[in-house]
Amino acid sequence: MSMDLEYFKNLLLAKKQEIEHTLKNIKELSFGKSEIELIGELSSSDDHLAEYASIVYDHENMLTVENILKDILGQIELALKRIEDGTYGVCEICKKPIGEERLKAIPYATMCIRCKSIKEKSVRK
Repeated sequence: MSMDLEYFKNLLLAKKQEIEHTLKNIKELSFGKSEIELIGELSSSDDHLAEYASIVYDHENMLTVENILKDILGQIELALKRIEDGTYGVCEICKKPIGEERLKAIPYATMCIRCKSIKEKSVRK
């Protein structure tokens, strides 16, 4: 396949930097505090249960987003390694090329659209 690997490497590095920046912002927002610490700060005030629930909900959502971003960061690292070892852009299932349009949308994709679709259908059953 004659794809521009340098283009995809730069795209992956840009996405990596963007995610790392977002993760840094998430950490700064939560200041590394646990739910218990955040709730403890409110315990001295007259706030009611709804505010506690809101804090817990927001904190859980932030943790979920953080975990998803860390997973994508890992996938980006693996994609960069595939560029280095010459396997980037090849479907891990059928071994055919992954379309450039798919890689432009999801540069860390490991499967072609056909194989990904088949896998998702089998998971839903």
